[in-house]
Amino acid sequence: MERHLSVYQALVGVPGNQGELQYMLDTVNSKYNNSLWRAFTEVLPASRSKKFSTIVEETGIVVKASVLGSMGKKPLRSVEGGQSYSDSIHKIGHGFKVDQSDLNAIEEMNLVNVDMAAEMVKKYINRANMIIGGFHATWNDWIFQGLSDQTIKLYNQGKLAYTIDLRTPAKNKLKASKAKWFAADGGYDIIGDLRKMSKRADDDDVNMSSDRVFVVAKSLYDKILADAGVIEAIKARMPLMNSTLAILTDNEILAGLRALGLPPMVAIDEKSRIEIDGVPTLDSAKFNENKVSLIPTSKLFNMHNSPSDYLKDQNPATVKTTFEGGLIGAIEIFGSDPIEVVTNMESWTFPSFKDPRKIVSLDTQAVES
Repeated sequence: MERHLSVYQALVGVPGNQGELQYMLDTVNSKYNNSLWRAFTEVLPASRSKKFSTIVEETGIVVKASVLGSMGKKPLRSVEGGQSYSDSIHKIGHGFKVDQSDLNAIEEMNLVNVDMAAEMVKKYINRANMIIGGFHATWNDWIFQGLSDQTIKLYNQGKLAYTIDLRTPAKNKLKASKAKWFAADGGYDIIGDLRKMSKRADDDDVNMSSDRVFVVAKSLYDKILADAGVIEAIKARMPLMNSTLAILTDNEILAGLRALGLPPMVAIDEKSRIEIDGVPTLDSAKFNENKVSLIPTSKLFNMHNSPSDYLKDQNPATVKTTFEGGLIGAIEIFGSDPIEVVTNMESWTFPSFKDPRKIVSLDTQAVES
């Protein structure tokens, strides 16, 4: 009897209070401190509103001061205001449970000198790990869609619900100049198209910082570094490597692209084990394999967020907390018939570009008309 009582308390009492729940979820979440979405995103202070408004400042144009007499009136300049657009913070979430079937499964193993309470806590932590990882997989998905397509597709139960346009100007969305990249009959110009992107980034209405990088999916990155035209263009600038027997390493090709005046190139290759409608699959992080984007090295995105509604719950039979800096809310609900602990999690979040003009993209499989 005493053994079963301790197991029950392990199940409903661990975490069982706000402090212990907070500690466990923070510990699990710390495994995702290197999630790639963080590299591109600044998390804004939480807002009570589920709507957000983004202000995009116009590019400043310096107007020369006029020569005036000592008592002359100064001319008033017409300065255009910022462009504003609004959107909604979206809710994402899921949950998990640990119940008496898990307890029975451990008991049926007839393990010797095993702390049942500790085993139940292990199960709880393992399931929390997968569930928390799912939030980071979604944020990665959103950020990589934004980087490659400048739109974010939202799905509900596996079906496309709607597409959010992140308002990047059409002039910043370029196409291949001569032919689709890697076309069988050739004629395409990878280096020329990359230069075209850099030139667009230098235009006054973009005015991108010189500290910039190309970002591409790993699959496209590998094709670029293996392309015969790219290699020949680099060899032409490297007389000692002009032999047909010479093989350039990836680092030599990347250095060669830099020598041609192009920014560095970064490959996006993050894959997560995810579940879609109960079916385990491998997530490709949704960076479009046909797109190249040129971006400044500063963080492009703002993550808008609103506090979890769980914090409003006054039911004393639940335990509430937040983690990931408040982005994720969690609530525990205890049941006795059957014995179970249900943990639900939610996040009211959505990213936007700080300035939609500070990105230039190229569709490698579309050609200028």
